[in-house]
Amino acid sequence: MEMYSPSALFGKAHGYATRHHDSVAILSAKHGLLLPDEIISILLVCLMLIPIAHASASTHVNVGVFVYTWYNPSSPISWQYPKIVDKPILGFYDSSNPKVVATQIEQIEGLGIDFVMLNWLGKGTFSDEAVGTWYQVAKSRSTQLKLSIMVEPYDEEHAYNYSEIYDRAYALFQADPIQSLTTNSKPVIFFYNGATLTGEAARTLPLDDRFDVMTVGHRAYVDFWYDDIRGNPDYVPPRIPYRDQISVLPRFDDYWQWETGLRDHVDVVDRYLTEGLYRSQWDRAMDLASKGLVIWITIATWNEYSERTEIEPHYDNTAYTTDPYYLYNLTKQYVAVLHAQLLPVPEFPEFPTLLMPLMVTLVLVLLIKRRQTL
Repeated sequence: MEMYSPSALFGKAHGYATRHHDSVAILSAKHGLLLPDEIISILLVCLMLIPIAHASASTHVNVGVFVYTWYNPSSPISWQYPKIVDKPILGFYDSSNPKVVATQIEQIEGLGIDFVMLNWLGKGTFSDEAVGTWYQVAKSRSTQLKLSIMVEPYDEEHAYNYSEIYDRAYALFQADPIQSLTTNSKPVIFFYNGATLTGEAARTLPLDDRFDVMTVGHRAYVDFWYDDIRGNPDYVPPRIPYRDQISVLPRFDDYWQWETGLRDHVDVVDRYLTEGLYRSQWDRAMDLASKGLVIWITIATWNEYSERTEIEPHYDNTAYTTDPYYLYNLTKQYVAVLHAQLLPVPEFPEFPTLLMPLMVTLVLVLLIKRRQTL
């Protein structure tokens, strides 16, 4: 006996079900198998959950870049040749010059980068003045770029005054909290690993509750790995991704530091920018980001000229291309694609995986309940 005169839509649905399944059950409100109000309630609950599932299934990947603030034309070793063989398009600049800083902020903003890590070498130093200029200029521009400082191991022979370090960093934050990088509702402060500053084999750095304290470098305890490329065959790279962060860099070449006696070893990777290192590093980072495995991508660096990792527009001494914006524009392309994507968080199931078992279970429970009352 037919329950209904089947509609065209019912016929299509029934045909699809019989073609793809061994048995088919028709749940009918008219014949007392289900109550429509109960089913509608179930569907409304499920529909209410859909936006939650989709909103939780994406995340923003934060892109940061290391910025070095130690360039002082008054110092004979700052832009020393041949320690530094490349030349910025801004010339051999003063890192504390407000016009230079304004241009650098504009350039970095143009890349779509989210935050900078400004290296800092202690209170009252030239870099302290330069970092202060960054905060002043950023505040005057109302930039979207977020600022943080990275404390360098600037005096490994003596005990550090951590209270002084934290107080100075907090003063910068209080002067312009809107422009400061924050996580967990606290300003972020980075420390570059040093045997005395942060610890040799284990992290011994004193913390300050005003900050979210993070470490950077090449020791096993750090939060951000600075870079994972070295030409030295004895170098052991970190696990990739490193926690929820990955670094990208265009090249590494400290040969001239070794040549001038500033280092006792030398590492050279992609000196001529012909080996595709930067593209491969970005491709790897993009793949991990698309899988929801990283939420931080850090670029090493904006302007570390002595190691030749700079992406700042510059005239390159050895690159195959003469375009001073080559690395800058390549960075811009990758960041644009990254920020245009909707990136998943794999820990949260997609809608069908999460809700379909729930919907089927609730329907079956109501079906059993209804049968028991008949």
